[in-house]
Amino acid sequence: MRATGLLLLALAGCVGAGVGRSQTSAGLNFQVQIPTQISIRLLSSPPVFDLSLSSGGFPPEVFPAYYRPSNGQDLVLEIFSNATSFTVTATAAQNFTPTLLASQLYLGLPDATTPADGTQAPDPNLWTSFGAPVPLGQETRRTQGYERIERLLLLQLTGAEEAASNATVTITYTITSGV
Repeated sequence: MRATGLLLLALAGCVGAGVGRSQTSAGLNFQVQIPTQISIRLLSSPPVFDLSLSSGGFPPEVFPAYYRPSNGQDLVLEIFSNATSFTVTATAAQNFTPTLLASQLYLGLPDATTPADGTQAPDPNLWTSFGAPVPLGQETRRTQGYERIERLLLLQLTGAEEAASNATVTITYTITSGV
């Protein structure tokens, strides 16, 4: 009797679960979670300014004198952002030496021309000094995959620099999102 009661109870549960109610479609909610992502990839090798290899020679005829990287390396990086806005900057961590300042290093637009020696300052519409953080881009949009940024590098010598065999400055490239 006890087993029969359990069987009847089990059958009653089945009747309510599917018999008599037929569905022709059913929905299931799918969830997608995409995190906010910003990223920088450096594609260029470290630039080198070996003045003994410069086409204009060293020492120059007149100061200030301007040099491009002797190894042909300029700034090439790629950025990605799926945030609604982002900013890309480049910042010098320190001076090369006490007499060769980070502010003597310039970043230029791809079509910028090298100023003639003796010119006091590069055109500020084309070249930006690393004396302060250098803006590389400020956008109110998302990138379309990774996007390439290319900038020229330029070193200005004023004549006050002391000899240095391996003067180095670290440039940090940063992307921030405004989400």
